[in-house]
Amino acid sequence: VFPLRTDLWLKSKAGSEGVLLNGLAKILIDKGLVKPEKVPAELVSALSQYKTVEVSRTTGIGEEKLELAAEIYGQAKHGVIIYGEGLLQRSDASLVTTILNLANLTGNLVGDRLRVISLKPGANSRGAWELGLARGIKRDKLKGLYLLLADESVDEELLNRIKGVDFLVVQASCHSPATSMADVVLPSPIWAEREGKYVSMDGRVLELKRVLQPKDGLPQDEEILVEISKKLGHKLSPS
Repeated sequence: VFPLRTDLWLKSKAGSEGVLLNGLAKILIDKGLVKPEKVPAELVSALSQYKTVEVSRTTGIGEEKLELAAEIYGQAKHGVIIYGEGLLQRSDASLVTTILNLANLTGNLVGDRLRVISLKPGANSRGAWELGLARGIKRDKLKGLYLLLADESVDEELLNRIKGVDFLVVQASCHSPATSMADVVLPSPIWAEREGKYVSMDGRVLELKRVLQPKDGLPQDEEILVEISKKLGHKLSPS
């Protein structure tokens, strides 16, 4: 979202994001815009230093704007926090934790609606994250890996993680660094030749429609999976 098109733009000084988030949490507590059961005494004590005047001085954001932002979020029926790739690239996860704490204060982590949205790069990134694949590799839990749709978009971090996998199968539509590392490479249609489902950033399962017909003789991804499952002695439906 282009900031100038928003109703309220909190343009904080570089490096002051954590102070801003904690300052908003302090205002929410002071104004009674939180769920009492979500506010432990130790949190109140930790946030006591974030006085609005000091937060304003540190972040460069006016006190009135800070209070207005807290009121808008605290009074919203369905408050949502969206954060981008900039936070995901940081080695320190404290800002993400602070965001979750802020959402938890107002009860915005409760219910079936998504209240905190991470704008991960790439299509269906949320679906991949919910499978827990990256976390499994990081914890050295995987011995073998079947990497599907592994085209040029496979990032360097993931490539470094899969180097430790004993057996790697890559199914892709073109040659990439991932196929160079694979023990077995299988063909795959390009993105415009596929159909199926994907998970949007807000958690909805949406339909992916085919744009182009694949060349004759090129199996769909699910057809290959069905054939592999047969070899393993399992029945897998292509649908």
